[in-house]
Amino acid sequence: MSHSLERYPKQTARFMFLSAVNCQRLEKTANDYLGSSRTLHRRAVDRRAGANAPTRWHTCPHRFHLAAVTERRRARHLNEAIAGDELVTCLSKDRNVVVKAIRASGLVRTASELHEATPVAAAALGRSLLAALLLASGKKDLETVQMEFRGDGPLRAVVAIADGRGHVRGYVGDPQVQLPPTAAGKLDVGRAVGRGFLAVVRNHSTWSEPYRGITEIQTGEIGDDVLHYLVRSEQIPSALALGVFVQGGHVQAAGGYLVQLLPESTPETLDRVEENVLQLNKRGTPTQLIRDGMDAVDIVQQLMVDIDETSLRRVQPQYSCSCDASRVRRMVALLPRDEIESILREQNRLEAKCEFCGSYYELSSDETRALLRDA
Repeated sequence: MSHSLERYPKQTARFMFLSAVNCQRLEKTANDYLGSSRTLHRRAVDRRAGANAPTRWHTCPHRFHLAAVTERRRARHLNEAIAGDELVTCLSKDRNVVVKAIRASGLVRTASELHEATPVAAAALGRSLLAALLLASGKKDLETVQMEFRGDGPLRAVVAIADGRGHVRGYVGDPQVQLPPTAAGKLDVGRAVGRGFLAVVRNHSTWSEPYRGITEIQTGEIGDDVLHYLVRSEQIPSALALGVFVQGGHVQAAGGYLVQLLPESTPETLDRVEENVLQLNKRGTPTQLIRDGMDAVDIVQQLMVDIDETSLRRVQPQYSCSCDASRVRRMVALLPRDEIESILREQNRLEAKCEFCGSYYELSSDETRALLRDA
């Protein structure tokens, strides 16, 4: 958990097409087409970490690769709000302090079950979903925040995409990662993520170019790294706390808060906010607060003690995915014909899995060839 207030420095569906053939070439073809100018330049990463660093960062949420998977499923709470989950935003009267708090135990539990994630993978994914929701809250409805962790740990990647409506989705590279706990008995998310880079992309359909930022992963604990990004890249004094409590293999509580000071805030306001954060931290971690019965409004009110506030903005977040069969058909048209023919010869149909929600789609051989003819 990252709870100290750091100050200014001194100066959309990802699909797997199901086969085991020639994964890398097919992935690269679709990624190059879909990412186009939105792919962060490779040399920006090479400069920071050398040739072994991750080299492709994508703002486009639809990525392809091949894998051998056959089951089909749909999450029970996909695209619907869950009772008890809430995201609350509050702005001070002088508009210099923004406080956001989230309780999303049901949402994170849904994501964890949907991805069949182990406890450490669930914690990493859940913290990223919470962070993306907090960063996107208060933005325009269709403005998106995409966070992508690329580390050398066994999870490989952690991705979360949220918008201003409170919709979020995400995935981890390997949801089956098993690691022993830390010496303190905590889930070892830092080791699971490893060292590498965090890329944050803010985008809106009306913008000519998205806003991109890359920072080095500090601890891999997600909260520390997002806080580092906010302070170093966006230069916003912030306090951030994220938590996912897993017991008995299931997410029991998940939540967090974000406090940010805007440029005109006074030293007195900064001191007041720091004291509020300190007092709340003494009461426990975000998941302890939630298990003690606090909701998102309670957390906001504790963080706004002695700070004049305006009305609260309340949103019910939901794990949301917009994948559908028509999108799969459009994606098929992008794939190399020889690769598609190879899959059809192998299994006489084309199967696709959405990486965000686990939904499976199947196209018959005739339908697939018809799509290729019309492409």
